[in-house]
Amino acid sequence: MKTKADIWIRLLGLMLGIGIAALVVLSSRIPPGEGILGADVIVASAPTGELAVTPTGPFLSATDMTPVGEPATGQVEVFNQTGRTLAVSIRGLPSTHDMDQSLMVHVEAGGTTLFDGNLGTFRDWTTETISLASGETSTIVVRTWLDPQAQAWTGRITQIGLEFDSYTVGTSS
Repeated sequence: MKTKADIWIRLLGLMLGIGIAALVVLSSRIPPGEGILGADVIVASAPTGELAVTPTGPFLSATDMTPVGEPATGQVEVFNQTGRTLAVSIRGLPSTHDMDQSLMVHVEAGGTTLFDGNLGTFRDWTTETISLASGETSTIVVRTWLDPQAQAWTGRITQIGLEFDSYTVGTSS
């Protein structure tokens, strides 16, 4: 037979258990964020048969980008490993179309601007090329930033594969 003390002890244990469970749930909540979720951009490169690229893989990584933030900059070295002079053009292939109009890209090599525009138009091969003699290296600098007038960038993530096309000078690709 249950006594009044047993009932009170069980009730007290139940209340204590509920209180501890509520405390655990409330303390493990993720606090609300402040501000706006920015955009993330990763630019990566890979070698071709004619060109060695250093570094291979990601060379520009920008997180929490906003239109008022500083441009993200990265660089990659391209080395002509053939016995001929090559004309090299580039393009960027993003993983999604989400930031085609929002993300601006500027690419230059040796003071020559190869591309300056939005990510959507960077999908096409550049008309401007760099010329690399046999055994020559060129540093390609890539800058990205968000267009201040852009609307579709919050919380977006895109990975851009920087691709190289080359042909022997005096011929066309």
